[in-house]
Amino acid sequence: MVSLERVSQNSIRAIELILHEKIVSRELLEELKEIVFSYPGESRLLFKVDLGHGKDVTIEANDRFRVSPSNDLIKRLEFLIDHNVICL
Repeated sequence: MVSLERVSQNSIRAIELILHEKIVSRELLEELKEIVFSYPGESRLLFKVDLGHGKDVTIEANDRFRVSPSNDLIKRLEFLIDHNVICL
């Protein structure tokens, strides 16, 4: 038997983090790396960076940064970036 949470996780192909250019720093990226490596999996990790003036860029992380999109991971990421994580 498979839990409902596991079924939900398996349907998520990617998670997208929305970052504002002003908050992106080496420290933030190091914290993201530490969190992401704690949840290895198959879902892609995308960064949508708001460059201001209505422009943004989406960056896909290397395959070694693929994650298992558990509720715990999503909560930790949302707390860190102070923004909702989008599950695709």
